[in-house]
Amino acid sequence: MSKLSLINKYKSLVEDGKLNNDPYQKITIAKLSELSEELSLKKENSFLSRLSNFARREKIENRKGVYIWGGVGRGKSMLMDLFFANVNIHNKKRTHFHNFMAETHDLIHDIRKNDKINNVPDHAAKLISQKAKLLCFDEMELRDIADAMVLNRLFKGLWKRGVTIVATSNRPPEKLYEKGLHRERVLPFIDDLNKNCEILEIKGSEDFRLSARKGMKGWFNPLSNKNSKILKEDFFKLTGEMSPKTDHIPSSGRQIFIPSAASGVAFVDFSDLCEQKLAARDYIEVASRYRGLLINKIPILNDYNRNESRRFMWLVDALYEAKCFMICTAEKPIDDIYTGSDWRFEFERTKSRLRELTTTPR
Repeated sequence: MSKLSLINKYKSLVEDGKLNNDPYQKITIAKLSELSEELSLKKENSFLSRLSNFARREKIENRKGVYIWGGVGRGKSMLMDLFFANVNIHNKKRTHFHNFMAETHDLIHDIRKNDKINNVPDHAAKLISQKAKLLCFDEMELRDIADAMVLNRLFKGLWKRGVTIVATSNRPPEKLYEKGLHRERVLPFIDDLNKNCEILEIKGSEDFRLSARKGMKGWFNPLSNKNSKILKEDFFKLTGEMSPKTDHIPSSGRQIFIPSAASGVAFVDFSDLCEQKLAARDYIEVASRYRGLLINKIPILNDYNRNESRRFMWLVDALYEAKCFMICTAEKPIDDIYTGSDWRFEFERTKSRLRELTTTPR
């Protein structure tokens, strides 16, 4: 993948009307194109190639990644996914940062069973680097003390072993874990992040997912193949060129399965989230992962499915608090979707929030 081909890929998406022509996105894709070319150069092994690219390789070894930050809906994940899909390197991994840290803590737990290993986070970095030389993290956000305690040694070990890091975040490095407990443990990592990665801000206030939703309905009823088809079409409009994939969200020792997600938007059936044994805190994790949720096949809610109704209320509350959007297919209009008595009083608030969450821009 050459520098020009990735830039041209972005241009073609703009020309096809799948992306808006945004100057800050163009700057970011140009930087990612440079990194893509540099990573491709690392694969070349011939003597003449190494000799002709000596100066360029010195620059490559000094650049260990790119950190992209900006407001919601600015296209950060989309640009990273475009880079990841096209970069010419096989041993690469793209994951949500929260998932990566959950997997890393499990790995560290296993390593600690060996008393002979002193620097456990560094050994974890060694094992991770053997499988991936490029790590792409969506939504780098530090949430708890467990991450803070291992982060610096872990990433020092990754960079030391030549792993390239590309990450997206809603905040600049200096504001990561801003009010967290023992933040001093994170400050060396933040310093290294600034030294090892090119920090790119995608400025501007326009939420491209908001503009993409203009003219879309937010609530379709009754349930029908036609309405489900429209919902899927809207999902593909919102996710653009990115191929949807399954997702697994770690939450309180369990994995919440999401059948289809891309570009910060997820497509689920009602049964995927509300017919599973999930708690309110699980829905908070779901809401923190996505900007929007498309929910298919919401049935009439009543006393016969009171547990499923309650979970749906928790889901709506979590999405509302996280300022997400919803697009749904349902058996009945919002005002008629609940016919039971157990949650009649509480569901009045749910209906109000549903109307707000499913209101689309005009």
